[in-house]
Amino acid sequence: MDQLKFGIAGFGKMGKIREITIANSKDAKLIAIFEINDYQYSDDSVIQCKSFDELLSTAIDAVIISSYVSSDSIASFSLILFMIKPI
Repeated sequence: MDQLKFGIAGFGKMGKIREITIANSKDAKLIAIFEINDYQYSDDSVIQCKSFDELLSTAIDAVIISSYVSSDSIASFSLILFMIKPI
């Protein structure tokens, strides 16, 4: 089975908890993150996006939303969506 490729929008407390969950799964892989605040992710293999639209444009199968984002962007992509915050 192929790994499900994840992106995370919002890399605060909940985003980091989701990162750990993904890391502990053999069926999932973190591909990209988007954090609006100044943040430098430590793993160079993970794409650090400058916008939510850029995150959605990466090669992800699913996105975890743990931050407030625009719902206009989401409508144009066919991804599995896990929402922690309202849109």
